[in-house]
Amino acid sequence: MPEIRRLFLHSEKTAEQIRDFRTERLGKLIAGEAPHKLVDGPLLVVHLVPTEAALGNVTIDPVPYDTVPARPIPIIGRTTAMNKINFDGALTIRNANAEGTHGYTQIFRNGYMEGVFVISFTEESLKSGRAVLQTGTFESNVRVFFEQARVEYRRLGVSLEIAVMLTILRGKQVRMGFDPRFHFRFEAGQGLFDRETLAFPEVLTQGDTPADVALRPVFDLVWQAGCVAQCPYYDEDGRMTFRPG
Repeated sequence: MPEIRRLFLHSEKTAEQIRDFRTERLGKLIAGEAPHKLVDGPLLVVHLVPTEAALGNVTIDPVPYDTVPARPIPIIGRTTAMNKINFDGALTIRNANAEGTHGYTQIFRNGYMEGVFVISFTEESLKSGRAVLQTGTFESNVRVFFEQARVEYRRLGVSLEIAVMLTILRGKQVRMGFDPRFHFRFEAGQGLFDRETLAFPEVLTQGDTPADVALRPVFDLVWQAGCVAQCPYYDEDGRMTFRPG
C-alpha cells in the first residue's frame, strides 16, 4: 500500500489537487480571509498533506477538539491556545485578543492541516520596515509543530507519509535574524527576500525519518532564498543541533 500511495501522490492529478489546495488557502490569507483575525505582520505558513488524505481516505471528527478536556492541536511556537469548531473542522488560536491572533492551526475534516505564524513587528523592526524571522528558533518551532502533527496523525490512524509545504507571505517585509551566539559572517544583502510570496516546493516526508532530518530540505530552501547556501543548524550526521535557549 505505501508504494501504491506514493505512485498516486506523484500522479499529476493528485499533485495538482494538493497544489490547488495550497494556492486557494494562500489566496484567502492574502485577501485577509483567515479563519480568525490576525495581527499585522508577514506570515509563515506550513501546510501538511498526508498521502492518505490526498487520496480521499481520511475523515476527521472535529468534536473531540472542542470537548472538556479538549484534545490539543499542534501549533507553531510556544504559546497558550484556544480550540473551537468551525466550518472547515477544528481550529486552535494562539494568544487571541481584541487586535487579533498571532497564529493558528486549522485541521480540516479531510485530514489536511494549516499552521500559520505571524512574524510580528517590534518597535525596532518597524523602523526598518522588516519583521525579523529569527533563525534557529523558527526552524525549531516548525520541527516541533511537525512532530506534534505526526503524533496526532498517528493517533488518528493516518499514514505518516506527508507532503510539507512552507510559504512566507509578505516576504519583502521580512529579514532573517541571525543568532549572534553563532558568530555568522554574512555579506550585505544576505538574509533578505526578493519577493512578496515565497511558496517553497513541497517536500515528501516519510514516517520513519526523524523530523529534523525530514525537514532539512525545507529549511535549506528558506536559507537559499535569503542568499545563504544551506541551513547551518545541522551537524555532520545531518541532525539539527539548535535548541532554543
